[in-house]
Amino acid sequence: MKSSRLRMRTNPPENLDEAKRLIAECIEHQNQRLSLSGLGLRRLPEEVGSLTWLTALDLRDNLISELPEFIGKLMKLESLTLSENPLRLIPEELYLLTNLRSLSISHVQPSAVSSTIGQLVNLTTLNLDDLELDKFPDWILNLKNLKGLSLEGNRLKELPDSIGELSELEILALRQNELKELPLSLRGLKELRSLIIDPIVGIPSEIITVFNAHQILDYYARVKGKRQPINEFKLILVGQGGVGKTTLVHRLTKNKYKEFRRTPGINITKWPVQIENDQVHAHIWDFGGQEIMHGTHRFFMTERALYLVLISGREGTEDHAEYWLSLVRSFAGFADVLPNRSYPKAVHPYLLALMRKFQLCHPLDDKGEKYLIPELLTKEEPELLDKEFPPDKCLGFEYRYDTVLPEGLLPRFIVETYFLREPKLVWRTGAVLERANCRALVRGDVQGRQVVIRVTGVGNGQRELLGIIREHFERIHRSFEKLPVTELVRSRTTRTSLCRTRS
Repeated sequence: MKSSRLRMRTNPPENLDEAKRLIAECIEHQNQRLSLSGLGLRRLPEEVGSLTWLTALDLRDNLISELPEFIGKLMKLESLTLSENPLRLIPEELYLLTNLRSLSISHVQPSAVSSTIGQLVNLTTLNLDDLELDKFPDWILNLKNLKGLSLEGNRLKELPDSIGELSELEILALRQNELKELPLSLRGLKELRSLIIDPIVGIPSEIITVFNAHQILDYYARVKGKRQPINEFKLILVGQGGVGKTTLVHRLTKNKYKEFRRTPGINITKWPVQIENDQVHAHIWDFGGQEIMHGTHRFFMTERALYLVLISGREGTEDHAEYWLSLVRSFAGFADVLPNRSYPKAVHPYLLALMRKFQLCHPLDDKGEKYLIPELLTKEEPELLDKEFPPDKCLGFEYRYDTVLPEGLLPRFIVETYFLREPKLVWRTGAVLERANCRALVRGDVQGRQVVIRVTGVGNGQRELLGIIREHFERIHRSFEKLPVTELVRSRTTRTSLCRTRS
């Protein structure tokens, strides 16, 4: 029998005074959003029932076992988060929340998931993760407006064909279940763009990990129907910059010799190959040597691929062969437990040394027994940072990247500045730093292509800390060839002055 996925937890002290302070503040300012998360509440204070103007209520990470009936009075609620509570009962009055668009009740008792939720016909997002559900709840089919549905971390063995009735569905998350098959009715969901699942019945990980619903379902239908294979493969060229990877690609695809300048980033070239009676299409991935050394392309290195490592004896790069081979082994589907036969303990320090050399991790203790790998940190940033670092009271600075904020830039900054970091205040795209009674929030936005820095404190310490942070970013920026970035000084007023643009 599978063990429970409900998270083991210790009971924090109930902070009822803080909850009432937040409620009073909400009443005073008529705030439309209220968060009482992480306060150890054992019940929802009755005063919440009077906040009839609320549009968002966050109660996650408390000790609430029953939701009171007065929740039905909050008829303007659009978002309700009940996750990570020992919740075992949801009142029927929940159906009165006709404006509710988003509901999250993951990490609660399975008994809390009732057909009452199926009456919330205007829901567009529903999260039912980690509830040990062994059967798909039929009442979900009543939610015709659903765009996002997450059922990860349950015990589902199958999905009904009727799931194809959720015609508005755009995102479906099903990882960590016991599914062996998928209903082909999913192919009828024209809006479905993201399908997040574990490897199922012959679908390779390269198809699974892109989360593209159409690609996954088309491939699955091909396997299910025993159709002709697609006859494609992935060829990845790696090696130091300047060893001739792009020249080799040109020779393979054009049958001509030509020298090229160093490749920035990745070039992908199609190469048709005749193998016996079959026409096979190779997709050649030409990795720029300098970029991959900084860990920016490791997310493209997958297990089911053919790797070609190029070295040049004339330039003395033969010593790098073991490095590239180790890099491929590390990133191509082997990053959970290294097999002892291939990776005995004697080589572990070598692998860690490689990761430290390219600033992919840093030690957390003097003995080197524990390491922090920024890429494995949570995406969730600590709460209340905007309140602790108000823009109008902080020394502000921004970096805006014209084309892209490289994936490896922020993790590298986190590794470089670990000696300035406050304990635990670090996440995948940012950190809080501290020096000389001054604190700095460094927050990256990959989608928005910017890094925002806010420094609070007194005296010259603010500018000194900002100067240290900028020195690190300048050094990292210089390691990227032609990275256009604009630097902005944000004053304590609403005006922003332009410093300079560099590339």
